[in-house]
Amino acid sequence: MKQTYGKESVKTVIVSVFGKNVNPDNLISVPAIYEDDNTGNFFSFYTNENDFELQIADYSTYIRLTKDFNDNNLFKSDSLSVELKNTQVEILQNGKVSTVIPLDKLISTSVQNDKNELNPEEATLNGTNYKLVVFKLEGNRKAENKAVVITNMRAVLFLK
Repeated sequence: MKQTYGKESVKTVIVSVFGKNVNPDNLISVPAIYEDDNTGNFFSFYTNENDFELQIADYSTYIRLTKDFNDNNLFKSDSLSVELKNTQVEILQNGKVSTVIPLDKLISTSVQNDKNELNPEEATLNGTNYKLVVFKLEGNRKAENKAVVITNMRAVLFLK
């Protein structure tokens, strides 16, 4: 019904089944109700790059990361490279993976809350030897298998 008549038709069914006191907008976001195998969720968020302070005294390396569509190489030098693998940022030193930074938390926050702007604290991922601040992240998540494709990313990475 959703595919033929749209989202509003599903809301009508939800109200008829659960009663008039239910908020259909809350239920329509439940994957089992609204998503089918062909549904994909576009996610996108950004962080204002100009309005925050960041403590970086403990870090020795600053790397600007950029991903545009088909290129998953975010940064490359003679001894260090940073690559995007599915929903993870992999840091390779001398060709060997030294650190893996999962982006799942940021993607879930964007998809579940339908938030487009995150504050700098929400968009910062910290580890024992890194700090990743994501300024922009866009992509698609398929309903059928939750597969994620990141199409655009802008971030800075600080390494110890």
